[in-house]
Amino acid sequence: MTASINPHDPDLIRLTEATEPTREEIDLDDLATAEEAADMLRISLRWLEKLRADNSGPACIKLGRRFYYPRSAVRAWATARLRRSKHFDLTAA
Repeated sequence: MTASINPHDPDLIRLTEATEPTREEIDLDDLATAEEAADMLRISLRWLEKLRADNSGPACIKLGRRFYYPRSAVRAWATARLRRSKHFDLTAA
């Protein structure tokens, strides 16, 4: 028996709302182009496009023919993917 994900689960909804900006929170002056977002994440533009197509990348907005990424959404997306490793200590300063 496999567990299914309930899209109406309040915990899942809160997690999604915490990592993606709302329409009122988007600062148009803080939008990064796709190229800038890829540079921020240190990934290729093609990989960022794949993430967007899979709906697994940072939140973005399409204006005209181009996609833009709120820098806060890019940072939140990257932060959500931090994980502990024996090779990387998050507590070291």
